[in-house]
Amino acid sequence: MSAANFCTMRDFPLFAKDYYEDAKRCPECGAILSADDTECEFCECNELEDYQYYDECAAYDERQEIEDKLLDFNRGLLFHEVKLQSGYYSGVQFYVEINHDLTEDQDYSNDDCHYYFDCCRSVAYRKYASEVRKINRKLAEFAKAYGFQEYVCTARFSNGEAWYQLASNPRARLKSVVA
Repeated sequence: MSAANFCTMRDFPLFAKDYYEDAKRCPECGAILSADDTECEFCECNELEDYQYYDECAAYDERQEIEDKLLDFNRGLLFHEVKLQSGYYSGVQFYVEINHDLTEDQDYSNDDCHYYFDCCRSVAYRKYASEVRKINRKLAEFAKAYGFQEYVCTARFSNGEAWYQLASNPRARLKSVVA
């Protein structure tokens, strides 16, 4: 049975990244070269093959940096927590975990809101909507800074498989979610 590579979220776009790098490989000596090279610098072979490799060092370093920034960002959130989550098969995505869902769970009374959020129910709902907009803006900022791309799940099948496509106009989608 198949599984979807990434988790989709109701109020947040799917920003994901893969750490596979394009390169050239020499069939004679096995050297890995830059994607721009046309000739092997070691054995001077000029029939290089296309090659992809997983850049583990870049993935680890960037993940540590992003997680440090997310830790600082999460301190200012009341209802959500933003995480960097690995894909089921490959890549990483920004995943927003909802700690208190004020859209689906309508069981928050005025007393509950005073207990959990130190404000009345109507103010808590406005703060929730404001936090969703804040997270969407920050996710777009992180995505641009670290080279993540926005994807849309175009199909999900009964066996669990999912198909993803790049979002054709990510800024328009972000505006419609934020508005």
